[in-house]
Amino acid sequence: PGEGTTTSLEIEDEKLGALDYLGAFVDAEGSITTEKRRGPDCQPGLTHIRLSVTQAPKGRMVLEEYQRRWGGCIGHKRPGAETGHCLQWTVSTASAARALRELLPHLFLKRKQAELALEIARLSKMPRGRGNRVPLELRERRHALAVEISGLNHTSELVTTPQRYTTVPLPLPKESSKTSGG
Repeated sequence: PGEGTTTSLEIEDEKLGALDYLGAFVDAEGSITTEKRRGPDCQPGLTHIRLSVTQAPKGRMVLEEYQRRWGGCIGHKRPGAETGHCLQWTVSTASAARALRELLPHLFLKRKQAELALEIARLSKMPRGRGNRVPLELRERRHALAVEISGLNHTSELVTTPQRYTTVPLPLPKESSKTSGG
């Protein structure tokens, strides 16, 4: 590497606020989603949480920092029409919950999704019923939380404040009858 380049991401928690930095990446380039997985006993699909962050290849060091802290894997993401080649760090279930618990105080845009995902993780630890089966009411609650996360992920605008945020539909800009001078 030439002068001024780095070969690893060096974040010192005390000086740079590493979790603020990593939380900002989740807000900007991350995704908090759910997936359904069938159990080994062919039990109906249970909802699990997933956390991922996508970066261009030059941002691999950031993804490696997520992997160092919380495990998971870094893989190639199929190029989109506008994005080109990207890398994606992904972690799920207990590791995703651990990452979200640590990142939660540092999230703004995706705080609500993180809170809902952590509730799914909490419900995942609830005692199982007869035959080690997850009771229907727990499966339904986890599914309802997953639907809420999906809805938040598809909301285009968020209004934020430092303390809290609310998802609201924003009105379309009105056509101005004035013409701008110049």
